[in-house]
Amino acid sequence: DRMKEMARAEILPRAPAPIVARDFHPKALAALRRNVEAAGLAGDIAVEEGDARDLTPRFPRGSLVSNPPYGERLMAGAPDRTQDRKIAGFYRGIADMLLRHSGWTVVLLSGNPALAQALRLRPEIDHRLWNGPLEVRLLRWTIP
Repeated sequence: DRMKEMARAEILPRAPAPIVARDFHPKALAALRRNVEAAGLAGDIAVEEGDARDLTPRFPRGSLVSNPPYGERLMAGAPDRTQDRKIAGFYRGIADMLLRHSGWTVVLLSGNPALAQALRLRPEIDHRLWNGPLEVRLLRWTIP
């Protein structure tokens, strides 16, 4: 109870920095908007439609946190070799976008090792977790 009181006393009236949430998939965007509203955070989180690979830094520094697709939704119905090439290209695009964010902290929840390989930077943190039945990695970098 004491810890709950302490946590409640630390609640800020507004987010201390801009928060931008972005997705390209319409169903994911609709769910995101519903969740932001339900949490009472509509004034703190700007929801945008767009491809993550096109993201450019708006501020000199910040944190970029993402749970990029693991490949299932992107690759539905494609043959294995086509899937591998397509996800590798997608992850190269994500890596290029992340490298444009020099000085930023990047945290990814990745269910596909090809994503970390595409970035070609050694993570400061590499922690194994489970997202339901899937093994994932929590990865953190400071982009040079």
